[in-house]
Amino acid sequence: MKKELINRNIEQIDKNPDSEVFNDIQVGTVFSLEDLQRKQDLFSDATGVASIITYPDGTPITRPSNFTRIFSDFLFKSDKVQDNKYHSFSIPGIGDSTIYRNQECVQDGLLYTSAIISVGEKPLAIWLIGQVRTEVMNESCLIGYANETGVNASDFLLAYKEVPVMLAWQFDKVSKMLAEFAGELSQKAFNSLQLKKQIAEHEKATVLLKEGEEKFKLLIETMPNGFYRTTPGGYYVDVNNAMVKMLGYDTKEELLRVYIPTDIYVKPEERDDFERSNEDFISDFEVYRLKTKDGRIIWIEDNARYIKDADGRTIFNEGICRDITDRKQAEAEIKLQNQELLKINTEKDKFFSIIAHDLRSPFNSFLGLTQIMAEELHGLTMDEIQKFAVSMRNSATNLFRLLENLLQWSRIQQGLIPFRQEYIQLLPIVNESIEMMLEPAKNKNIEISKDIPYHLKVFADRNILEAVVRNLISNAIKFTHKGGAVSISAKVAVGSCIEVSIKDSGIGMSQSMIGNLFRLDVQTNRKGTEDEPSTGLGLILCKDFIEKHGGRIWVNSEPGKGSVFHFSLPLPSPPANLKSINNLETPVSDDQWIGKLKILIAEDDQTSEMYMTRVVKTYSKQLITVNTGIDAVEACRAHPDIDLVLMDIQMPEMDGIKATKTIRTFNKDVIIIAQTAFAMSGDKTKAKEAGCNDYLTKPIKKDELLTMIRRFFTKTFFETK
Repeated sequence: MKKELINRNIEQIDKNPDSEVFNDIQVGTVFSLEDLQRKQDLFSDATGVASIITYPDGTPITRPSNFTRIFSDFLFKSDKVQDNKYHSFSIPGIGDSTIYRNQECVQDGLLYTSAIISVGEKPLAIWLIGQVRTEVMNESCLIGYANETGVNASDFLLAYKEVPVMLAWQFDKVSKMLAEFAGELSQKAFNSLQLKKQIAEHEKATVLLKEGEEKFKLLIETMPNGFYRTTPGGYYVDVNNAMVKMLGYDTKEELLRVYIPTDIYVKPEERDDFERSNEDFISDFEVYRLKTKDGRIIWIEDNARYIKDADGRTIFNEGICRDITDRKQAEAEIKLQNQELLKINTEKDKFFSIIAHDLRSPFNSFLGLTQIMAEELHGLTMDEIQKFAVSMRNSATNLFRLLENLLQWSRIQQGLIPFRQEYIQLLPIVNESIEMMLEPAKNKNIEISKDIPYHLKVFADRNILEAVVRNLISNAIKFTHKGGAVSISAKVAVGSCIEVSIKDSGIGMSQSMIGNLFRLDVQTNRKGTEDEPSTGLGLILCKDFIEKHGGRIWVNSEPGKGSVFHFSLPLPSPPANLKSINNLETPVSDDQWIGKLKILIAEDDQTSEMYMTRVVKTYSKQLITVNTGIDAVEACRAHPDIDLVLMDIQMPEMDGIKATKTIRTFNKDVIIIAQTAFAMSGDKTKAKEAGCNDYLTKPIKKDELLTMIRRFFTKTFFETK
């Protein structure tokens, strides 16, 4: 209501004075009536004239001053002026506040005039003066007026003679003084209205400001973003509920007591760094970390400004902020996903590059040689045929190794390789890997030695660890010249881990090559010292496998000085009774094997059966071949003295796993070696759980198979046969 009243007053003052709304403005709104009365009385006393101030319609505003008896007792009681006593008295001055008019009364000699008090062109009041007469007195005229108005002529003449006499020029000066005085009052009235307008506008601004502050306070308190105002000294002076909630405090009062640098910033120096980097910031969005009451780290986006005094000193820092922790986490996840996608694309490109080049090269050699043999066999000598066969075998071997690495790598990316860590002895793992590498080492006349504590154990997945050691030994042989040396050692390193090292005397590598060695997006593969092919995938596999164990892999090398590959594995417990074994066990001589074993070959592939028969024929006293799992079980029932079963996993009617389980129900002693071309994840574990003594992946190498058989059939066995 107050605002509406203020607005109405301002509108009245601003509008044209001739408009109807100015009718509401009265003398009492711009003047004090007591002050007007006082001024009127002083004026009449000083000049000797009678005076009164009326509204423009003649209604009195003030009491009469110096009124004579001629008016009060006679003229105002006359029927001619009874309706409005001051109307005729005021008419001569209406319409012009700066012009006074002197008029002689028809009653002979009475003088009067008036002046307007106005605001602009709007008359507020009429100031009338008069009731003085000239020296001339026309008694006959006065008696006639008395008779006309019905008053006693003698009394009327007596009252007339009591009216003060004033010369015309004197009355003219008094009239000018009245006009000047009325003009000053008009100006005062105008100034008063202007002041009232200013006061009204100020009151309106105050009301609007208060309403704005209330709305702003309501907005700040209800908005979801946090609002704060802090001092340069590091304390909050004002916060909203959202800020309290954002920082995890219970009440506003509790938050106002905290010291911002240590209680709110993650590190106290971060606040100083932030302010130094934003000395004059205004409405710039900044992203930084804060610490909640319970110690959580949140990310906020802040739009802040400094509030400074007249001297440019900062007195407050205030801003509006919001919690963007979820957004930052989402951005981090998107970034991680993008990195993963980039990695996948890189791996895909590498995969197709290997397929396009490295996979085609062995096929090219193999197919080319088989075509020559098919078309020109009759014209080839035995030396040429043997040379072709060796070359084809090398191509097939390289192709198999490449495919094996590709399949392993593919299974890693898909998470298909099972990961089962256990406490295992390291030495047997190294021995098995060395035995598998004896043939390529023998071909290059490379000496392999080892220094592994006998009881040293690691916490690792057996299958994965075998793959890592085998890959690193294979690489060491591949990049070592003929007549070189490879050594494998292990020790307990600082940090509760086992450190395994594979050292060679090979060609070494540069530091730039070492930096890119475990990256798929950089081509680092090169041929071995005897042109052995290499894709670089083996080391990538080793790195993934070792990191899966929580370890790491690294290399020390210089060109021409060989390389040492190291990898670490968790140490399960402090090793005890460490014993070093520096030389390979002396293998059983070949002549001890000849004609000693009764062997069952369970294989449904004819070519594989032919190959296996050829490999073990010399060492068997009797060979039995079957094509299904059911036949394998029946053969073992019929021949309980079978020494060795070479069991294919994938066979019709009954697979090798089920056949092995069945055989173990009636024969616990026969040695069963599983073999498969699929090498799917977990196959080795499944085979051993079914009762197989060991496991081989096709294509089966002659030396690898014989080495495995040698582990199960010792010299004592042959003596008992």
